[in-house]
Amino acid sequence: QELGTAKAKLAEVEKQVKDIAKAEHDAATAAPKIGEGMQQGSKGVGIMKIAMEGLESTILPMLALSEAVNLVKQSLDKFDDAQKQTAELNRALHGSASATEELVQNAKALEDVTLFNDDDIRHAEQMLATMGMTKDQIKELSPLILDYAQAMNIDVAQAAERVGKAMQQDAGELQALGIHFDQSASKAERFTIIQNGLAKAVGGSAKAAADAGTGSLQKAQNKFDDIMERFGALINRLIPIRSEEHTSELQSRQYLVCR
Repeated sequence: QELGTAKAKLAEVEKQVKDIAKAEHDAATAAPKIGEGMQQGSKGVGIMKIAMEGLESTILPMLALSEAVNLVKQSLDKFDDAQKQTAELNRALHGSASATEELVQNAKALEDVTLFNDDDIRHAEQMLATMGMTKDQIKELSPLILDYAQAMNIDVAQAAERVGKAMQQDAGELQALGIHFDQSASKAERFTIIQNGLAKAVGGSAKAAADAGTGSLQKAQNKFDDIMERFGALINRLIPIRSEEHTSELQSRQYLVCR
């Protein structure tokens, strides 16, 4: 019975993913019309006429299909959270855009092969960067941190915190995995000991969990969340266009009243 329920949920999530993916594709098709409108000037009349044609033929039907209000709110929230998280990661990396983008892509790649979503992975990367780890160290350790979180049944942030503290102080709770080092060990030595210790004790745990049981259900949900985040980005770009339409309409009415 539990297997049947899980399969039903998976089918539902996959349908949602397909619906939103189609809507996202349709929205992208509207982009040339929207862009054409945005290039026509600052007064708003020509802009909104062309932009709204694109919206009415693509975005609006999709919103009706996917329960518009809820979808827009959730999508904008996901987009906003991701943007703020990426900004925090960039701050922790001292404003390095290339390092930030590399770790953002690293999080996405790890999401594809584990049960963890890229938001949680980015947050762990930001924690490690704040604790003084380099971009390369973070990339090397992040898969093992996911393995550790999976094996110990803890969240990614908690796993990252334990590993980060071990790099700065002593092995702490990692000692339960047989990871030990002397207080006089350098940071480079600690990194190597932690990396080898995690690989030996829990290496491969995250991928194994993702490939077992109903792991595909969680992976599908993560993909659905990613699509909603991208849809939120699209809506965020369209909000100024709607605002401009409203302003233009008010200005037109004021002009007519003054005449």
